[in-house]
Amino acid sequence: MWNDEKFRTLSTEGKLAFVLLLTHPHMTALGAMRATIPGLAAELGGKGFAEAFREVFAKGLAKHDEKASCVYLPRFLKYNKPESPNVVKAWVHSIDLIPECSLKSELIQEVKGYAEALPEAFGKALPEAFAKAMPNQEQEQEQEQQQERRKKNGAVAPVVQPEVPLSVQGLNEEVWQRWVAYRKSIGKPLRPVSLNAAAVDLAKHGANQAAVVEQSVAQGWQGLFPLKGDGKPTKDARFSAARSDFSNVDYHKGVNPDGSF
Repeated sequence: MWNDEKFRTLSTEGKLAFVLLLTHPHMTALGAMRATIPGLAAELGGKGFAEAFREVFAKGLAKHDEKASCVYLPRFLKYNKPESPNVVKAWVHSIDLIPECSLKSELIQEVKGYAEALPEAFGKALPEAFAKAMPNQEQEQEQEQQQERRKKNGAVAPVVQPEVPLSVQGLNEEVWQRWVAYRKSIGKPLRPVSLNAAAVDLAKHGANQAAVVEQSVAQGWQGLFPLKGDGKPTKDARFSAARSDFSNVDYHKGVNPDGSF
């Protein structure tokens, strides 16, 4: 990275901004993530750093889709080469975490070309990793074409239920997208009719939303549960109390002296 001419010509603030993007905890293994410039600038200390990120974008070291809140580092894999074909196969888990936009399509094509240039085993692993992403893209393109044809014919395009619920107070949208993507990856996507209820359930965990989601992902759970010291969901207090308070029970009541009832 430090030998890269574009990086060396960045200002001190620009270098700091690029390092933040490169090492950000939300950055996926493919070099893209959901993020906004104001949010990233706030992590570095204020609005002044917004210019630093724009400098990084101007140099071509990063790309940003403002409407989709997507940030992509085209040279990310140059600094984070996959160590084995298994790493390439694991890339499929990162695809669903990247917002749908033109940058995502560009990323898929560039990553495909990058992997195919590696030894044969890496190239063979790539189709397995991207098998779920490519059909979805083709399907979405077909849907867009169908909608265009309906418009030309005077038909009303169908309303598509969004994956982002209406305003839910206290909801961490980045964590919510992580949860939606995880449910998709295990073949249990959230149904449109239950999106709002699921978002409200997540928001109830307040500052622990990210930890609660990571707990469920790590354990392979389909639901969200409160945190506990050992990382397991807490039990319902109603049942715990009902099953543990036997201090007032008379076990001799109704038993005859000879032991019969």
